[in-house]
Amino acid sequence: METLFTNEVTADQLAAFLGVTSKTIRNHAERGIVVRSGRGKYLLAESIRNMLAEARKGSRPNDLHREQLALVREKRRAAELRNAEAEGRVIDLTEAEAVVDAIVATFRVGLDSLPAKITRDVSLRKQIKAEADAILLAASRKFAALAGTHNNETMMETDDDE
Repeated sequence: METLFTNEVTADQLAAFLGVTSKTIRNHAERGIVVRSGRGKYLLAESIRNMLAEARKGSRPNDLHREQLALVREKRRAAELRNAEAEGRVIDLTEAEAVVDAIVATFRVGLDSLPAKITRDVSLRKQIKAEADAILLAASRKFAALAGTHNNETMMETDDDE
C-alpha cells in the first residue's frame, strides 16, 4: 500500500502530529503503545492505530465508573423514597399489615357467623361453613402467592442494585 507520507518519524514529529509532548510519546513507547523502529524513530501508522485503540479502551466504563453510577442511582432512589414519604405516598409495612389483619378478621368473623344467621338446619350450616372456609382458604392462598411474588420482586430489585 502506497502512502503519501513517511512511515518513520521522530518523537517530536509524532508528538506534533498527535498534539502531545515528545515525553508523552516516549512514555507510550515504554508501554508498547507507540511502536519504535529504531533509536529516536517511531512507526507512524502503527503508533497512531495503537493510540486510537488505547483511547477507545479509556472511553469504556471501568469498575470505578460503574461504582460511581451505582452510588448515584442509590442516592437518587433514597431521594425518591424521602420525597414519596414526605408526600404521604409511603406507608409503614407494619401499619399496613395491621390494617389488613383487622379487615380480614372482621371478614372472617362475619363469614363464621353467616351460617347461623341463615338457617337453623345444622347440616345446612355445616355445608355453608365448609363453602365459606373453602373461599377463605383460596383467598389465603392467593394472598400468600401475591405476597411471595411481591417479596421476590423486592429481593430481585435489591440484588440488581448490588
